[in-house]
Amino acid sequence: MLYRLQNNVFIISLLAVGFMACWLYVRAFDLMATGTMLALVSQMSLLLYFAKEGRTTYSAKTLFLVVLIYSLLLGTVLMFISYVYDGDTFMLTKNDAMIYYTVSMRASSVGFLPNINYIVKNFEFEDWGSLMYDSFLMSIIPDKLFLNFTYMIAGAISSVLLYRIGRNYMPEPYAYLGGLAYGTSSFLILFHCTFLKESLFVTIVIATMYFMNRMIRKESNFDIFGFLFFDSLLFFFRPAVAAFVIMSYSVYFAIKQRGSALSLFIYLAIAVGFLISLKYMTEMADRYTAGADDKLKVSGNADAYSGGFNTFVNIFGGFFGPFPTIFTKENSVPATLQFYASGLIYKLFLILPFFTGLFFIVKNKVTDLFPIMTFLLVEMLATGIVVASLDLRKVMPHIPFTYLVSFYGLSKWEPEGVYKKVPEVAIYALAIGILILWNVVKTT
Repeated sequence: MLYRLQNNVFIISLLAVGFMACWLYVRAFDLMATGTMLALVSQMSLLLYFAKEGRTTYSAKTLFLVVLIYSLLLGTVLMFISYVYDGDTFMLTKNDAMIYYTVSMRASSVGFLPNINYIVKNFEFEDWGSLMYDSFLMSIIPDKLFLNFTYMIAGAISSVLLYRIGRNYMPEPYAYLGGLAYGTSSFLILFHCTFLKESLFVTIVIATMYFMNRMIRKESNFDIFGFLFFDSLLFFFRPAVAAFVIMSYSVYFAIKQRGSALSLFIYLAIAVGFLISLKYMTEMADRYTAGADDKLKVSGNADAYSGGFNTFVNIFGGFFGPFPTIFTKENSVPATLQFYASGLIYKLFLILPFFTGLFFIVKNKVTDLFPIMTFLLVEMLATGIVVASLDLRKVMPHIPFTYLVSFYGLSKWEPEGVYKKVPEVAIYALAIGILILWNVVKTT
């Protein structure tokens, strides 16, 4: 099924994009749209190649190299397009990226330690992690491209960690393709090319969940230290996410203690912690919305499109989106939204497999995956409540795990007879329906 699915997704995606280009009367061949199509075709071709079992040997080393080389090639194309449009390689974003760049470059002249002192005095602690990392690298090689390269390495590591988690619960080809699909997503590679913190930040999130999973599986006595170390780092990137990770493990622990007074106490503590984290996320969402570059947003703030989104719509978007914007209103020059599009198109085809995966995690009582599932659901719900679920920067922490759960769901499609109740064509119909509806809204 895996090979057939990838082949169908490839063909249907190209037909859908071509159909919309003709139907909506938009410019289909400007430079950015061409880059988007290149990203779509190249990723789909790569996934199709590796989807056929027996064609290659699946290994972490191969996955790392494939993702890294692909990121370098596509990243070079994206930065070239950015240079043609804006005269620089900051990928069409300026505000936050330029602040990070300017502050980090100080380290090349004043030194790493003096710059750390400057960062601590002038920035909120959720920016410390990224700025300190950037400053350290800039003090060694003061070049933006060097930092971009390290982000690409981080993205390749993320793919490998997802693969290693996944192969414990699904056939290896599914685990491999899940890591590959995430690592070659256009939106992830776009973040590698900026000077923003998302690439490094999300890698740390994945590493935290990886060590948590190993800790639960009791693979090593040292895994708890890896878990605590990486979760501690998250407090210097986005504290609410660090709290959600702890919350997800607490849910797992409470389930293991079910029926006891301790279990009830943990559930109450989780509820209080969620409300506190939600308040913090609301404040951060407001601050990021005020300071971020609109070109980097899939939907902007709550009132940016279609007369405004309410909480219900954002919660819906949290579970189904963000959505790919291929075409823009009145044939305007596409912004960074288009670069996100190819990766998000593929993600649309994972919606039904994702819910299938959630169902079978619960049905089969795969308790090892309960923390990841909890983290996913809490993050989706929280970003929806604070009206930030369609802003890609806000939802990046949980997106990698949607690939993990989705490919777990796909691995159950035939063995569990899911196709008898939900035909495979439903995967394609839902994805294309959302794709067309969203882009019609964006062009009217």
